Amino acid sequence: MEKLTCRCISLLFLLSTTLLAVNSDSEESNDYLQPTVTIAILIRNKAHVLPWFFGHLENLNYPKNRISLWIRSDHNVDDSNRILRDWLAAVEDQYHSVNLRIDTNTQGFEEETGPCDWTDERFAHVIDLRHQALEAARENWSDYLFMLDADVILENKETLSLLVQADKIIVGPMLNASYGQVYSNFWGAMTDEGYYRRVPEYFEIVDRKTLGCFPVPMVHTALLIDMHRSVSPQFTYKAHEGYKGPKDDIIIFAHSVKNADISMHILNTEYFGTVMIPLDEHNTLQDESDQFTQLNDTYLDQLGIEMLPGFLDPYGKRPLTMGEIGCFLSHYFIWKDIEAQGYENVIIFEDDVRFEPYFKTKLKRMMADAERTVPNWDLIYVGRKRLYHKQEQYVEGTTSLVWPSYSYWTLSYIISDRGVKKLLKQNPLTKMVPVDEFLPIMFDKHPTTEWKDNFSPRDLVGLSADPLLAHPTHYTGEPNYFSDTEESVVIQADNAENNKMGDVQFKVPANEATEQSSKDEL
Repeated sequence: MEKLTCRCISLLFLLSTTLLAVNSDSEESNDYLQPTVTIAILIRNKAHVLPWFFGHLENLNYPKNRISLWIRSDHNVDDSNRILRDWLAAVEDQYHSVNLRIDTNTQGFEEETGPCDWTDERFAHVIDLRHQALEAARENWSDYLFMLDADVILENKETLSLLVQADKIIVGPMLNASYGQVYSNFWGAMTDEGYYRRVPEYFEIVDRKTLGCFPVPMVHTALLIDMHRSVSPQFTYKAHEGYKGPKDDIIIFAHSVKNADISMHILNTEYFGTVMIPLDEHNTLQDESDQFTQLNDTYLDQLGIEMLPGFLDPYGKRPLTMGEIGCFLSHYFIWKDIEAQGYENVIIFEDDVRFEPYFKTKLKRMMADAERTVPNWDLIYVGRKRLYHKQEQYVEGTTSLVWPSYSYWTLSYIISDRGVKKLLKQNPLTKMVPVDEFLPIMFDKHPTTEWKDNFSPRDLVGLSADPLLAHPTHYTGEPNYFSDTEESVVIQADNAENNKMGDVQFKVPANEATEQSSKDEL
C-alpha cells in the first residue's frame, strides 16, 4: 500500500509538472495585444475634408477595439456636425469608447475677422481642449495619445502601427503639403523665443533625401505621445509660470517637452499622407476648401501662362477653362518634380480612377513587354479615351501594347525621365492647351496641324495599354458625375474676337469613333 501511494504521488507530481510546462509554453507563445490609443480630434468648419479624414481614419490597420475616440466639435458654420454624427452612427460600436461633445450654440469668436482668423480667445480655447485631451488619455490609462487634426489625410493604412513601432516618446508622421513642396508638420529648428527657424536639414527631411526618424524641436498636426513613459506627466499644453513665449498650443507643448529634456521625432521613411496648409485670417472657408483650385490672373502671370494662340476647344469652341489650366498644372508640377528628384519612371493617376481586375499583374506584364520591344518608350497610357481604335496597331511581339492614335483624357499614364525632358523642353506653359491635347501633339498624332506646328520636335515615343488597365469611376450623366475642368470659369482670351482660328473645329468621324465623342466624361 505504501509503494502504491508513493507511485500515485510520483505520477501526480509528474502530471502537474507536465501541465505546468505546457501552460508555461502556452503563455510564452501568446502574442501581446496592441497598445491602447486615444485619438483626440478637434473639429471646426472641416466639412469639406471630413469625409476623407474619417474614411482614412477608419481604414487604419489597427484594432479599433484598442482605440478610444475623444472628439470635440464647436464654433461651426458649415455641415461638420452632421457629417460627424453620421460617421459615428456607422462606426461607433467598433471602437473601444467614444467621448464626444458637440457645441451647436457657438459659431464664431469675438473679434475674429473670419473662420480662418486665430484670435487670442481661439488660441485659449484650443489650448484648453488639447489639455483636456491629454488629461483624458491619462485618466483612461491609455498607452498612447494620438493628437490628430481633422484636416489630415492619413493615406498610409499602417501609419499608427509604424508610429508605435518607432518606439519614441513623441513622434509624428511626416506629412506632405496639399500643394507646394516645403511645408510640412514639423520644424527643423526653433528660436529661443519659440518661433519657427528654417535650417538646411529641414529640406533634407522634407525632400526625403535622408530617411529615418529624426529629433526635431516641433511636431504638430499629427503626433503620437507615449503616455506610459515616466516623463509623460511633465507634458502639458498649459503655459508654466514665467512663460513668455507665444500664446500658441503647439509652441507651449513643445516648450514643456523641451523642459523635460525630451526631443520630438519626425518619421519620414514612408509616404503617410497630406496636410492642409494653414490660411491667413482674411481667407474664407471656400479658400480653405479650394486651396489650389482657385486660380487667378496674378498667379497665371507669375507662372508665365499663355494660351496657345488660336486655341478653341474642339467641341465647345471656347478658350481654356480655369479647370483645364489647373489640370495641366497638376501634371506639369509632377513632371517638374520628376526632373528635380531624378526619378526614372513614374506612374501617374488622376483622382477618379477605377482599376481593372488583377491590375498589378497586368501592369507588370505590360511593362515587361514595353521594355522588351520598345526600350526607348517615353510615355505609356494606362487609361485614356480612345477615338481611332481601328487605326491603332499592336506593338509587334505583344498583345498588351498598341501604338496610340489621337486620344482624350490623362486618366493614368507612365512617363520616363526621357519623356519628361521632351515635354518640359517645349515650355508648354507659354503655349498652353489642355494636357490631353498636348500629349497627342507631342507623339505627333494630333489631327489639328495648326496646333501641332507650334511644337517641335514632336518625337515623344508613346504607347498604350490594350486592353486599358484603368477607367473613370463615373461617366457623363451618371449619378455623382462631376467635371472640374468643363464646369469652371472660361479664361478671358485677349485675342478671342480676332482669333484667326476661331472657325477651326475638329470632329471625330462617326464611322471611326469607337466611343461617345463627348470629350467631357471626367
